[in-house]
Amino acid sequence: MIRNLLSVLFLQFVGIALSAQPCTPSSPAGCVLDAITYFSLKGEGGTVIYSPSGCSSGAYADYTATYSPVNLTFGIAYSGFLQTNSSDNYVSIWIDHDNDDQFEANERVMHNMKIGPTPVLYGIFIPSSFATGTHRMRVRNAYYATEPAYATLTDPCALINFSETEDYLVNITNSPGPKFVSSGIPGACMPTSKICIGSATNNESSPNIQLLDSNNNYVAGIYPSGNTLGIVSGNLVRNNGSVRQSPAPSNSYYMDRNVTISTTIAPLSNYNLRYFYLNSELNALIAQPGSGVTSQFDLAMTKNNQANCPADVNNAPPGTLYFSTGFGSMSGDRFVDMTGLSGFSTFYLHGGSQPIGNGSVLLVDLISFEAFPKNNQVELNWQIAQSDENIRFTLERSYDGQNFQPIAELTGRDHLQNEPLYFGFTDAQPGTGNIYYRLKQTDLEMKVAFSQVRKVSISDRLASYSMNQAGDQLSIHCNADLSAQIMEISGKLIRHVDLKSGIHIIDISSLPSGMYLFVSKHQVDKFVRW
Repeated sequence: MIRNLLSVLFLQFVGIALSAQPCTPSSPAGCVLDAITYFSLKGEGGTVIYSPSGCSSGAYADYTATYSPVNLTFGIAYSGFLQTNSSDNYVSIWIDHDNDDQFEANERVMHNMKIGPTPVLYGIFIPSSFATGTHRMRVRNAYYATEPAYATLTDPCALINFSETEDYLVNITNSPGPKFVSSGIPGACMPTSKICIGSATNNESSPNIQLLDSNNNYVAGIYPSGNTLGIVSGNLVRNNGSVRQSPAPSNSYYMDRNVTISTTIAPLSNYNLRYFYLNSELNALIAQPGSGVTSQFDLAMTKNNQANCPADVNNAPPGTLYFSTGFGSMSGDRFVDMTGLSGFSTFYLHGGSQPIGNGSVLLVDLISFEAFPKNNQVELNWQIAQSDENIRFTLERSYDGQNFQPIAELTGRDHLQNEPLYFGFTDAQPGTGNIYYRLKQTDLEMKVAFSQVRKVSISDRLASYSMNQAGDQLSIHCNADLSAQIMEISGKLIRHVDLKSGIHIIDISSLPSGMYLFVSKHQVDKFVRW
């Protein structure tokens, strides 16, 4: 109602013929409803604009003498915040790099991005065709009752009834400052800058159009390869716990970040992606036993169809696997290049040669699969919901979590008891350290499915001990048949005991304090009577 009334008054004022104006924009209806209430832009070397302008007289404000020019480098994206009065506002930006005050189509760097009362983190990319030097930048907000089609272009100069326009200065250089990888927000989801990619913003063939955080740090780079993608937005999730592992069948460890990217226009052909990550995240994968990652060259990428900000891949089906085609570093951190991608969604970096996600359903319903150490051996058991004698179970063992070898085979008829069907096996010689087990299922058609991986740890010490609270009993846990001696500090033998593998209780109530325990002539520890 208010907009209709203002339109009537406006038409009465200017008449029916709404002719184009010189390149000084006008909005006689004013900008009370459609003001740019906040505009900021961060550039190189700490240069920045913070403009809480609000509605200006005549719905146009020239801030070229108010704020110093922001330094921008062509071939790089920069971020800032935009806020307007109405949720039906759409903002476009031009940089008059030929300084003719006309703001031609080839000077547009933002195209009808929807902005409203909630601040939006946006980005603009400076095409390599732009000339160096100081130029006028125009920011124009226009009201559209319905979201405009991509082909609808906001005019930088013509009269728009409900709009506001602001001009600033930028200085385009060819000397970029240092760039950094975004650290995100550990344990949280962080939105990236929104940016326009396509023919309207003259960057559909530009390389490495960056998605940024609010400090211009890099999250991802898109090589659109000629595709118009419309408004591109993203989210970065940083894992804040132990390294995550995908469910079976891949059981792959994956990096402590994942990025979701969405576009308003789907690509018609393949594009390329640059994925930025912290060096510390790579080191965490390398240090994770079983990750299969020894350097950046072992990284692969999965793209799946998860929505924004997933914390893990536990509820996602396996996606599409891509292998790296390029690697690089930036200010001590890293990036990896992927080529020939189709569609956008969520991206993960990981080790392994298959896509990560919640794998195929097991051939029979697995209720449980457990592994636990016992007397220097490993007991394994599993339960299934129903019998299928045509299923073959293969127990597999690994010492790195990645390369598995079979150690036993059982069939569906080898269960130990019914209701539920229970299976068991003892790995009598597992070795020591961290040991990984998984269960492989195979049917008559040679279909294969895997369980989740179970890890056990077996001490490589020959023996360990503990004392009770009274200090009169010593418990010795032996991992093999051993010979134990209790000696004084002088070396005098006090007691000799032959011990079988297992747990033994020794009465030491009559012994003085300050004794040593030796096992097979190797000192285990000194114990002091309580």
